[in-house]
Amino acid sequence: MAILVLNAGSSSLKFAVFDATYTDLLRGQVSGIGTAPRLVCGDTDEALPAGTSYRDGLKFLLQWLAGQGLQPERLSGVGHRVVHGGSTFITPTIITDDVLTQLDGLRSLAPLHLPFGLGVLRDTRALLPTLPHVACFDTAFHATQPELATRLPIPRSYFDKGYRRYGFHGLNYEHIVDALPKLTGRPLPRRILAAHLGSGASMCAIFDGKSVGTTMGFSTADGL
Repeated sequence: MAILVLNAGSSSLKFAVFDATYTDLLRGQVSGIGTAPRLVCGDTDEALPAGTSYRDGLKFLLQWLAGQGLQPERLSGVGHRVVHGGSTFITPTIITDDVLTQLDGLRSLAPLHLPFGLGVLRDTRALLPTLPHVACFDTAFHATQPELATRLPIPRSYFDKGYRRYGFHGLNYEHIVDALPKLTGRPLPRRILAAHLGSGASMCAIFDGKSVGTTMGFSTADGL
């Protein structure tokens, strides 16, 4: 059995397939959605028709995976990276219609990310309806921060309405916590200052494997 993992960006759909031991079998992306779409994975670099949508790219990806021997019946589930879970979703969550409705209410918190992610999530559920779909949230890792670290210099009434420092890139920081002892052969340091550097950038203070502070705040617009 295998697990399909999807990460929808503003113009791409990244994917990976893992086996039961969490070893990655395939890793690639459908890039250039809206401009010059193509499927890139290993030795495969195939142009897709102009005008390919996320749903079209997803259909093509599933057909291509089937050609690699990874038919839907070989999949045991689908994992989705979701950028924002608000203050409600702080653990991996099985996607239901009710969860999707709640996530729709968070679109304004991440308008450049959530529309694409939720659209792909809905399309994937429709194309693979018998599989469990699990959302993993970039904000969830930071749910361990003390309240003081999440407060912004605004009245308490705004904090109670959800105006707070959420933090992002949490899935990457969680990976660092998991991978660091394996890479170094040493116990996880109690204090870690980690950086996520890319088109979006941030830093995170980690104590005993948990987030205690981050440079990203209410939205993905800030960072470093």
